[in-house]
Amino acid sequence: MNKQYGANFDCGWLKDQFDHLRNTYIDIESLRDLPGFDWRKKRIQANPATWKRLLQVSTFLSDRLLPDRGTCC
Repeated sequence: MNKQYGANFDCGWLKDQFDHLRNTYIDIESLRDLPGFDWRKKRIQANPATWKRLLQVSTFLSDRLLPDRGTCC
């Protein structure tokens, strides 16, 4: 693959990318299973009140979905 694409991928980098994609997929599937969430136009959607409820209840999801909150400006 390195020759075909002219890149210099190594196994560690590829594994990290795969793990990131897998975790993102799991997060999206978990949200889709919750009431008030669905998949529209290539992304997960819910009304603002549903997001607010979720982020208040789940600090784990809040930290995963909004890792940079509080670091603005």
